[in-house]
Amino acid sequence: MLRAQRAGFALAVLSVCVSAAPALAAGCRFETLMPAFEQFLQSQGDAPPEAQGKAFARQFAARFPAFYGAPTFGGPEKIAAKAARFLDPKARRTFAGFPPFSMEKMLERGRTIDAAFASAQASFLAEFPDFRCDTFVALGPSLFHFDGHVYEGKDGRARLLFGTDLISMIHTGRTLPAFFHHELFHIYQSEALGDAEPSENDSPIWWSLWKEGLATYVSHRMNPGLSLQETLWFPADLADAGERHRMAIAARLLADFNEGEDKAALYFQSGTAPEGLPPRSGYYMGYLLAKEVGDGRPLAELARMQPEEVRRAAESFLRRMASGGEMGDR
Repeated sequence: MLRAQRAGFALAVLSVCVSAAPALAAGCRFETLMPAFEQFLQSQGDAPPEAQGKAFARQFAARFPAFYGAPTFGGPEKIAAKAARFLDPKARRTFAGFPPFSMEKMLERGRTIDAAFASAQASFLAEFPDFRCDTFVALGPSLFHFDGHVYEGKDGRARLLFGTDLISMIHTGRTLPAFFHHELFHIYQSEALGDAEPSENDSPIWWSLWKEGLATYVSHRMNPGLSLQETLWFPADLADAGERHRMAIAARLLADFNEGEDKAALYFQSGTAPEGLPPRSGYYMGYLLAKEVGDGRPLAELARMQPEEVRRAAESFLRRMASGGEMGDR
């Protein structure tokens, strides 16, 4: 899951619709905001970005509070400012190693993204037939905030949001199923563990290492035609950079082993990293941990590994990696 720190917001008076997926016997119900967003853009004509941003906040975002009510967006004024930047062709987001953002490309991807998610969820259900999902899932413009994001609504229900803007930048049609599998597995693992899962607000780094690493490993095993880099997806050289710095990453993670979410951001968010290490290095090291633990075992069994067993495995693994050990040298 990639998070970025830039956005913009806008508004318009129009009749908008949401494309809702048909109910499934199992799995997540989901909807896409993209048809409504395309209508919104058409209604704006040549209005300046600032006016479009205000329109977006007042009428589009306000219409979809389950999506734009996520704390990461802020209130209406912040949403308007973020949307104005998002809708300004002169302020488009770029990431090293990836093509710059294209509104046309996002709209094109948005017309088929609901079918892409449905297909990925169907293959996920084939692997995990006991998957049951009470999480609200929606796909729409994130104003350059995220490709995938989970938060808990005021009603206590989880929301899984997919940002079609960042998805169109860093995920291809080839890699998109693995990305959706990664995010769906987070829901499945939470279901499997129930109350045994460490709280999102105070989970230690070793749990984040396992949680993100296992989701990456699962998506890689479910999509064997992809390279590891295609499964890690961002930064564009994470697989190579992670391997070059493997010992140093392991040593830093070991030193921060029991730290909480604030320190975990250094290893799992895109805009920051420990000095000298690549961003999101925790995903690479977590993948290696999950691969060592998981090769030859059913994926559903890995989802049910209890936290204390995970802690012991993670500490032993990091100690070996930090001292120059190789995979499997147990």
